[in-house]
Amino acid sequence: MAKHTKILLIVALLALGLAGLFALKQNSAKESLPVFSCNLGEKKLVVTAEGSQLSFNYGDILIRGNVDSGNVAYHHQMWVHAEDKQLRFRQGDNSYVIFNRWAYPNNEGKGAVDYSGLLIFKGYDKIDLKFCNDSGEFLSNFDLSMLPDDAEHVIPEQEIAVSVEDVLDNLDSDEMMPGAYRDEHNCIPSAGYEWSEKKQECVRPWLEEDNTSQTDDEQITETGLITAVEDGAYPMYSITMAFPKAHLTQTFSLNVESPSVDTSALEKAVGQYVTFNYTSALENDLLEMELNGKPILDGWKDASLKKVTGILSGADKVTESDLPGLVTVTDQAGTQFHFDYYVPPEMLAANGKEVTAYYAINPKNRIVSITLP
Repeated sequence: MAKHTKILLIVALLALGLAGLFALKQNSAKESLPVFSCNLGEKKLVVTAEGSQLSFNYGDILIRGNVDSGNVAYHHQMWVHAEDKQLRFRQGDNSYVIFNRWAYPNNEGKGAVDYSGLLIFKGYDKIDLKFCNDSGEFLSNFDLSMLPDDAEHVIPEQEIAVSVEDVLDNLDSDEMMPGAYRDEHNCIPSAGYEWSEKKQECVRPWLEEDNTSQTDDEQITETGLITAVEDGAYPMYSITMAFPKAHLTQTFSLNVESPSVDTSALEKAVGQYVTFNYTSALENDLLEMELNGKPILDGWKDASLKKVTGILSGADKVTESDLPGLVTVTDQAGTQFHFDYYVPPEMLAANGKEVTAYYAINPKNRIVSITLP
């Protein structure tokens, strides 16, 4: 009996040992993964993820949160040549906002932006700002898009722009970030600013909006990885390009008849790098139109859209070609709002009458030439 008891005891101990190893393995599976880190002077800022939990560490400040905790929010905004990210942690009345902003240089090699840092607010008052000494970057170890959108509390552009000026004014030449200088108009290219002759001030081009479509015929040369080719209404194709170094994916339109492009070769180029020239402009996207308060398009509208009320022109015939027509709404002040749109019979009936157009201003990238493998 004693012998059997010893055997059972040994088996039990082995089982407990195996269970302990299994538990240890399970716990190690929830290892801490880096999401963001950078040096802010003498302190280090680190954000890590353990499963669904995020941890913010800055000096002696520790904040934990997740998708449902209500104290963590994220906002991501992307333009053709630029990208903004911000991750906010709340603790009491204080908010700790990590930001990362970058932009491509222009064709003259100026205007490049790549900086990160931490803004600290007490309520709505900014109490501190620090820029990363090294290249702070969000890593893909946690899907931040699952977090509540922080769109209602996006950091105002001037909040960081002014701070960048203050920082640059106080930096010694040895500490100066690459490209951190003022041009002949006192603009700061490292913060993404260029001189606007029209406004006679420094502006961030990709954030500028106008009531009418903006045309920019300046061609930009780029090399990207084709990840998808979609056939739209012939001759228009939609090309998705990836730019791995910039962590960016962007969609471009291509008229395969101008320039003439071999569509078979284009489709075979998926997964390969190509060099192409394109133009980029902000244009009005018409999403809905109302006549006498009733929608006439099969579109949609919400409070986020812009709207204009005026006389509709250019919709004098139903579009029968493969390319959209150009319609215009002229408001009482005489300002014209232009829209590329396939004119349906309902819009034709509204031509010459007062309508309300609901629209968004979006960047449009058009490939004008492409070199296929």
